[in-house]
Amino acid sequence: MLRPSSLKMLSARAGLGLGLGGGDESVNAGDAAVAVERAVVFSAEPRPGLHDGDIVALAAQDEGRHLYAVTREVDPEAQGDDASDDQHVYRLTVDTAASSELSAEVIQSAHPAAHFEMVSAHGHFWSFRAPMAHDRFLQGTRRAACRLRFCSDKCGTWEEWAIDEDESDDLRAPWARRDVTFRHRRLEKLELRVTLVRLGHDAVPGARGSTGGSIGGTPDAVSPASTQTSTHGWPVSRASRPPFRNPVYALALR
Repeated sequence: MLRPSSLKMLSARAGLGLGLGGGDESVNAGDAAVAVERAVVFSAEPRPGLHDGDIVALAAQDEGRHLYAVTREVDPEAQGDDASDDQHVYRLTVDTAASSELSAEVIQSAHPAAHFEMVSAHGHFWSFRAPMAHDRFLQGTRRAACRLRFCSDKCGTWEEWAIDEDESDDLRAPWARRDVTFRHRRLEKLELRVTLVRLGHDAVPGARGSTGGSIGGTPDAVSPASTQTSTHGWPVSRASRPPFRNPVYALALR
């Protein structure tokens, strides 16, 4: 297993800082590398709209203006004393070492744990897919210890968030950063008040899975995702797209 110090050395050799500061062990160690097939285009240029397949960072508006990031840690609700891989959890936490004032270019290359792919699988709802959580989706839960975690590669109602209509309208104009409030689809009192930071998008038109939802602008062509129904009758989709191919993610996931 590579420790964060080893990853810093690797990233230095590759010319990439991985932003491993602060908090628990960052999500760039302890897991096997995943197969990667899609390319991501990093671009911080202002663009209108929000589209399925866009890559963004999330800056917390009420947590000292730091970036949200994926961390891997022992599940506080795990049973027993054995901290094995199946007792680890990927959580959404605030990285106190990563200021929201960082430029998009720095976030692109130095903070892969702060990258999130926007996925719209069911209508106007949005989900956050994390390359550094092995492409799991952010899930809102009732668990006090792990309120926000990345559990599954399937996108259901527990992984979906809605944007206020007024804020959706604000996203139709070109933007590089925009304040947005996401409300959980099942837990209405659970909110994410963030500043979206545009980082890039899927490089291949048609490779964006799901239904290709979008707000404003002109999204690329999309391919459908497989959809199934949960035991409670809620729609569940598995994104048809493979993970992104990028040295930032490949190195960090070694």
